[in-house]
Amino acid sequence: MPVDLQRAACAGAFLGNPVPLLEEPTFGVYPDLLVPLIHAIRWARSRGSAVLWLTAAAAVWNAPSLPATSRYRLVGRQFMEVYR
Repeated sequence: MPVDLQRAACAGAFLGNPVPLLEEPTFGVYPDLLVPLIHAIRWARSRGSAVLWLTAAAAVWNAPSLPATSRYRLVGRQFMEVYR
């Protein structure tokens, strides 16, 4: 996905959606998009919104700076919470 389309998709996820869904939002542009995306997630969460971020990227999954209440892995046909 071109970078501009990826940024537009991230912005669109936060516009008017009760629960923004982000699917691999930083794929290919991780350093450029991560800081503004974290600010947007914190802003949404401070207003009571949940944010779903789907990723297979280990760098994102393991980033301690990402504001996550819960983290889950898909195992078979069900989600299992990952405890840190």
